[in-house]
Amino acid sequence: MDIGIRGKVFLRLIGGLAALTLAAGGSRARAEEPKYEKSDEFQKSKEDFGKEKPPVSVQLDQPKEKRPEPAPRKKETPAWLKGKTVGGWGGPTLNYPNLNMGIFNPLTEKRGLDGFKDVMCPVGGMGVGRIGPLRVGGMGLGWEQHKSHGDKNAAVSLGFGGLVLEVEGDVHPKVGIIGGAMLGGGSIHLSAEGPDVAGGSWDETESFLAAYPYLGLSVKVLPFLRLEANYGWLFFDYSPGGRDYVVGPGVKAVDGSLNGGGTGQVRLVFGYEIKMKEEK
Repeated sequence: MDIGIRGKVFLRLIGGLAALTLAAGGSRARAEEPKYEKSDEFQKSKEDFGKEKPPVSVQLDQPKEKRPEPAPRKKETPAWLKGKTVGGWGGPTLNYPNLNMGIFNPLTEKRGLDGFKDVMCPVGGMGVGRIGPLRVGGMGLGWEQHKSHGDKNAAVSLGFGGLVLEVEGDVHPKVGIIGGAMLGGGSIHLSAEGPDVAGGSWDETESFLAAYPYLGLSVKVLPFLRLEANYGWLFFDYSPGGRDYVVGPGVKAVDGSLNGGGTGQVRLVFGYEIKMKEEK
């Protein structure tokens, strides 16, 4: 009975000492904790909190600025073409050469055939390109005649062609004067058949240089059509001879020579031309 009372007293004493010990330890721990409210960091944070904050800029995706595209470059006219007329023309030609075809009578009339005609209308063609007053191109023409009687026949063919150089001056919006020349060559081919010809048939060709200077007019019928006419002299030297032109026993092909003659020409040409602008 007494031991129980003493035990309780002893336990209460020990519990009180433990409580005092714990209370003293807690007070000591609180005394040792730093006071944050009095620290420099706390004071600085209070000062910064009162300051005005810089504005926050939010950049959204902005559309990219389109750069203007460079203007297309204009095709500049070369300086040497400015103010000049440029174009081209071409078409058929009808020609009127006046040649002495009597030199071929040994091949025709002396064999009982009709003679070759002096005046012919050979058809040809031409084409030129124009830059300013200058026209450069080409021209050609040719024709053929046949004569026959019974078992005898004879034929002659003649052709000319070459480079064309012309100068055109416009005297009116629809009329121009042309001066020019063809420089080239030509040839004459002869043939014959019959019992009086050695071997039954014969043929020979002679080539030569040729020139045809002329003067004419050009009329602009339509923007794409012109009618042109000129007259000049066809120069060449055709002087065949020798054994090559002996057709058969007592029969020769040529008696004399041809040295050209007056020649007219009419052209129907198609094309177009413009006058280049003079840019300042």
